[in-house]
Amino acid sequence: MQKDKSRYTFQITHHANQPDRNGRVWPEDIYDKAMNNAIERGLYVTLGQPNSLFDVAQVDLKDVVGQVTQYNPATKECVVEPSNKLLSILAEGGYTIGITTRGIGTVTENADGTATVNKDLRIMSTGLSLIKDSRKE
Repeated sequence: MQKDKSRYTFQITHHANQPDRNGRVWPEDIYDKAMNNAIERGLYVTLGQPNSLFDVAQVDLKDVVGQVTQYNPATKECVVEPSNKLLSILAEGGYTIGITTRGIGTVTENADGTATVNKDLRIMSTGLSLIKDSRKE
């Protein structure tokens, strides 16, 4: 994580072109385009995970901790401007933080049981992910 006085750079916890824990394969070019499109629309970082598929498209403003303002496809890092003190406290407190993405779209089922995400992917929001308690004692 890199920081300045008003924004932080976090790693996206996403691995392109290989199955994730849900068996989805996210082609890198499709993911990168969807990220940039989402930032243009306004992409927010929230706490917690959606309760259902239908909640992915809704962002509860009380859960927002920042806004993604930039994305670097080469490094899979995004710049986040905090909207409250919680993100700053966690980031400066030494926690290892990642950003997870939430989206909607169709998939193509593969013979190996995985599913490849199609070009209609729309990233709707991102979530704050404390990867581990890495605070310095």
